[in-house]
Amino acid sequence: MRPLTDKLLSSSDRRVARQTFWLGASSGVILIGGIVQVAITARMLGVQGYGALAAVIAFCALIHGLMAIPGGDMVTTFVTRAVTEGRKQEAARIVRFGLALSLAMSLIGYAAIVALTFAAVELLGISDNDTYKNAALLYGIMGILAAPATDCQAILRLADRVSLASLVTLVSTIARVALIAAAWYADAGLIGVILAHVVATALSSAGMFLAAALSAKRAGIDRLLRSASVHVPPDVLRFQFGSFGTSALGTASTNLDTILVAQLASAADAGIYRAARQIVDYAKTPFKQLSIATRAEFSRLWYTNDIAGLRAMALKFALLAAALAIAGFGLLAYFREYIISLALGDDFAAVAAPLLIMIVGATLAATTSSLAALPRAAGRVHPTLVSLGCSLATSVAVIILLVPTRGADGAAWANTIGAIAAVAALTPFVISILRRGRQTPIDSSDTDEDIAERTPAQAGPRELISS
Repeated sequence: MRPLTDKLLSSSDRRVARQTFWLGASSGVILIGGIVQVAITARMLGVQGYGALAAVIAFCALIHGLMAIPGGDMVTTFVTRAVTEGRKQEAARIVRFGLALSLAMSLIGYAAIVALTFAAVELLGISDNDTYKNAALLYGIMGILAAPATDCQAILRLADRVSLASLVTLVSTIARVALIAAAWYADAGLIGVILAHVVATALSSAGMFLAAALSAKRAGIDRLLRSASVHVPPDVLRFQFGSFGTSALGTASTNLDTILVAQLASAADAGIYRAARQIVDYAKTPFKQLSIATRAEFSRLWYTNDIAGLRAMALKFALLAAALAIAGFGLLAYFREYIISLALGDDFAAVAAPLLIMIVGATLAATTSSLAALPRAAGRVHPTLVSLGCSLATSVAVIILLVPTRGADGAAWANTIGAIAAVAALTPFVISILRRGRQTPIDSSDTDEDIAERTPAQAGPRELISS
């Protein structure tokens, strides 16, 4: 098949196809493991206990997300630029900067969790006892362990070794499911479930870091672990601190809804809504992976100023995502009651109504998933800030309006309306990028060390202009 695919597909398309295959394999593992995990946890804890678990997870994820600055997008975009323009040492400094910043902010986030735990338990709408306090303190450790994950995954994508990430995902997912099953067998309750998540996350993070370190040279990153320098250009700093805003808004959008439902309705409503949202999120995983796989290629095409190729790839993968979204979510809508019964049990039959409502917004979000990667691939973070801000403001307003009277169904409508608002806000920026293309800046942020490491034949446009 290889000679045929070489004729039909460009090198960019082949890289995206390979990475999409392996990311899809990871998605399949995550999806199956997630379904089994949810099924065991729901039966183990019941509706009330599952709602309490959802609230603890949302609280810890919210605090870590508000503090965290994940470096995956920065690595994908600016390491691609540095490698394309021949600055391998700058590429290594960017990676080290991302890893150091991610770890430092995760430690600050955990300190905030520790400080807020006693007050937060009451704010979450669950009983104030040592079990829930210990659960929050234990689950918060996951944020520290997972801090370098996005940076490591970005390195593996740039090195075209996503297969290693898939292997790590397979091992850690099997370990997670096995540990949760052992906790169920031992009747370990809420703490046992959370401990299983922590151990599996530690295993995953260690595997990803090792794979990334071994693959850095192939990605064009020179002397990654042989220096401690984290000096990066000013535009990288601006992008990364803009990413702080997108991470905070994305985290608030992902977790604030569950906390508000627990406050405005009940823990049972929060559990039902969270279960419906988990099913939708698992179904969206392949589209997130497609977005991740295309982002590195979008950056390569953008920084080599191949705008025609960028437009063709964007159209191609937008059509592919639309076809898959309509088919996949259509099947989910049709078989939703059977899936809920199989995955969650008869006690969660009420999940069917909010799930159907959220499928509408999820289909739209999945259809535009690859296009949503364009702004950050081009080094622009403010379009994502605008999109997430509109989505969060809209969904919170609808939650406050509908959840007190409609419970989980009201939260589902908020989720769908928020997704529509996000796509509407992002669309003008995507159109602008595809129409105008890259405007090469005339100022240079290179250091003398960066310029010295290249030969004149490797010098990029900015050095020629500067000289």
